[in-house]
Amino acid sequence: MDIEVEKTITDIVSRHAQVQPDAPALVAEGQAPLTYAALAGLMDRIRQQLNAAGFGRGDRIATIGPNDASTAALVTGIWGCAAAVPMNPALSTGEFAIYFRDLQVQAVAIIGGVDTVAGMVAKDIGLPVLSVERVGRDVAGMIDIRPLPGGAKVARPGAARGDDLAHVLLTSGTTSHSKVVPITLRQLSTKAHRYAEALELTAADRCLNLMPLFHGHSLQGALYPTLFVGGSIVTLPEFSMESFFRLLATLGPTWYTGSYTFQHAIHAAAAQHTAEIANSRLRFIRTGSGHLDDRIAEQLEGFMHTPVIAGYSTTETSCICANPLPPRKRKRGTVGLPAGTEVAIVDPDNRPLPPGERGEVVVRCAEVFSGYENDPAANAESFVDGWFRTGDEGVFDDDGYLTLTGRIKDIINRGGEKITPSEVDAALMAHPDVATAVTFPVPHTTLGQEVAAAVVPEKGA
Repeated sequence: MDIEVEKTITDIVSRHAQVQPDAPALVAEGQAPLTYAALAGLMDRIRQQLNAAGFGRGDRIATIGPNDASTAALVTGIWGCAAAVPMNPALSTGEFAIYFRDLQVQAVAIIGGVDTVAGMVAKDIGLPVLSVERVGRDVAGMIDIRPLPGGAKVARPGAARGDDLAHVLLTSGTTSHSKVVPITLRQLSTKAHRYAEALELTAADRCLNLMPLFHGHSLQGALYPTLFVGGSIVTLPEFSMESFFRLLATLGPTWYTGSYTFQHAIHAAAAQHTAEIANSRLRFIRTGSGHLDDRIAEQLEGFMHTPVIAGYSTTETSCICANPLPPRKRKRGTVGLPAGTEVAIVDPDNRPLPPGERGEVVVRCAEVFSGYENDPAANAESFVDGWFRTGDEGVFDDDGYLTLTGRIKDIINRGGEKITPSEVDAALMAHPDVATAVTFPVPHTTLGQEVAAAVVPEKGA
C-alpha cells in the first residue's frame, strides 16, 4: 500500500524549519546544536556551492569524513541537491579506485583536508575533489564547501525531487561480491515513514547513532528517520564505553541504535556504569545488522531498564519487520511483525508457505529498490512476480511474528538433512561457559557436508 509522505529531504527540513526553527537537528558534545532553521540554510548554501561547481541532481558525490555531525550535515546537504555515495574513510588505495569506478562517482567531497588516500586516488584518476571545511567549532555540523576553479555548467540545478537519486550504497551481505543499490528520495522518505511508525518516533526523540555514516543502518535507519520526524541525532565520533555512557547521561538520547557487536560491548560494561544509566532517558534500544543473542538482549534490558527492540531491514528494502514497543507484545528471538510491508515465506518454487514452515523471506512494498545497478543476472535472481527475494530463511508463527533462521545459501546439507547454522550457534551459546560460537560446514566424503563449529569460551571457563 502506498503512503503519502513528503518526498524530499528539502521539503522535510523546510517544514521543520518553519514549524520549529529553533529545535535541534544535529547535536554534538561541547557544541551548540545545529537547529532546523540553520540546517535549512546550510542545505541551501550546499546546493548553491555544488551547483556552482557543476554538480546537480543525480550527480554522484562520494562523501568521506569523520563519524560526526559534519559528515551527517554533508550527506544531508547532498541528499537535497545531488546523490550521496557515502564511503568508509579507512578504505585502501585499491578499494577507493574500484569503488569510485563501480559506483560511478563524479566528484569526491572530503572533510578535514584533501591530502588523504581518497583525495590522492581521486586526483590520480581525474575526479574533482571538493574540500569541505568545518566553520568554526561552536555549532555542530556547520560546514562549507570550498569553490572549485572553473566549475562546469550544471545540467540539473535546484533542489532534488522525489524520483531523483538520493544515495548509492553497497550491499553488505554474504554473497561473493557487493552489489550496487541505488535509492531515490521518494524511497528513502517512505523508508523513514516505516521506521517512524514502527518505533513511534516524534520530534521529542533524540537518537544516539553508533553506526558509521557510510552504512545503510546509520543513514536509512537513524539519520533520515530522525530528520523525517523533526527529532535530533547524535553521532558518536569514536565508540568507547566512556564516551557512550557519558553521552547517554549528558545529551539525553531517548533511543540508541547499533549492531549486535555494539550491544555485546555495552552489555559487558553496563554494570560499571550504573550512575550514567540512572541519569539517562532512554525509552528503547534498537538492535539490527545481525542477530543479538536472546540471553544478551534479556540481560541488556535489565541493565539498561528499557526494552531492546529487534527488527529486520536490508539495504535494498526498508524496515521489513519490527518488534512492537510496550505495552504491545514483543517476542524474544523474533524480528517482530511486518512494518507496513508485504512479507511472505515461500518454498524453492516460490509457492507461499503457511505459518510454521520455513522458507525464503520475500518482500513487496513501495520502497523496495528498483534493482541492482549493472547486474541483470542478480536482478533476474532477486525479483519474482514483483517480490524481492531477500535470500534469508525464516518462519512465521501463528501470531504473525517472523523468526530469521539463517541465509538460504548457508544452510548445511548433511546427507539430505538440512541444518541451520544459527540454531546450532544458539544451542552452543546457551551453555554458560560459551561466550560466542559460529557454525559452518566442512566437506564429508559420504554425507557431502558435516557440521563444524568454532567456540570462544567465557573468561575463566
